[in-house]
Amino acid sequence: MKQAERGFTLVETMTALLVLGIFITFAVPLHRELNQMFYRERMEMEMVHMLEHKIESLASNATLAGAGSEQVSSQELERQHYQITWRSVQIGPYLYEVQVEVNGKDRDGKIHKKRWVTHRFVRAG
Repeated sequence: MKQAERGFTLVETMTALLVLGIFITFAVPLHRELNQMFYRERMEMEMVHMLEHKIESLASNATLAGAGSEQVSSQELERQHYQITWRSVQIGPYLYEVQVEVNGKDRDGKIHKKRWVTHRFVRAG
């Protein structure tokens, strides 16, 4: 009686390893690129949130005219810091122009900037 064959042949094993190697060759760079894209998108969303928050806090302030800058750490991304600068200028009797800019560097060292400009009408009390 002949014993039943068990296991894989060397050719089958080498073929499986070759297919796995080809898959990994494409999968690893794609995974890295998707992670970087996710990080950049998360960073952009956080920057927009900071812009909204700063403009609203400046609008609720009684004295709009002025300028300033502050360093803010990210609440969602590790080791991520942003520089927020703002400037408010009176351009008319009751009209102010408010500019807010947020700068941040991503993991690759590329600087991302978001800048919003708005106008506020402030009626004298």
